[in-house]
Amino acid sequence: MGLATSSQLFAFQLANDAVCQNAMETQLPDLKFAIEPPRETEKGCGWDLGINMTAVHDVGFSPSEVMNRCPMAAANTLWIKQMNIRAQEILGKRVTTVLHFDTYSCRNVAGTSRLSEHAYANAWDISGFVLEDGTTISVLKDWDKAGPKAEFLRAARDEACGIFRVTLSPDYNAAHANHFHVDMGPSRICR
Repeated sequence: MGLATSSQLFAFQLANDAVCQNAMETQLPDLKFAIEPPRETEKGCGWDLGINMTAVHDVGFSPSEVMNRCPMAAANTLWIKQMNIRAQEILGKRVTTVLHFDTYSCRNVAGTSRLSEHAYANAWDISGFVLEDGTTISVLKDWDKAGPKAEFLRAARDEACGIFRVTLSPDYNAAHANHFHVDMGPSRICR
């Protein structure tokens, strides 16, 4: 049985790393991943338990891996499942690849001295999608256009808003014109 509800996701967030890892292995059969050992840098970046995802529900990634903390990986799994339901409803095709910029990156929030959620492997920047027929949907190129690609992007963003604590899209600011930023940090925003 796969992860299906936000209440289950909340349970993943509250779980300690060992419980979360066990739940990932037993409750998320459609997730292909490897456990990464703890990592901590002198700047305070890193993670206790890393999940290196390589596929979810037969959806791959480009670049080929997504490195997140356990609750973030669980959120990604739920979102990809929901996003693919919307793709089939709106576009009549499945997503086969999620295009992204990065997940883990030891850096500050732009313009601040505060570490980004990326510094804790707790965020993901998604730039687009590839469908089963090879069609590419780009946040940068398709967000402001009329038609099914833009409709799908908005539906994918809206699904993300119900799953992640933070979802930022091109509607947020110019820095997000080419991607969705999603994270499981302490803030709460959907835009």
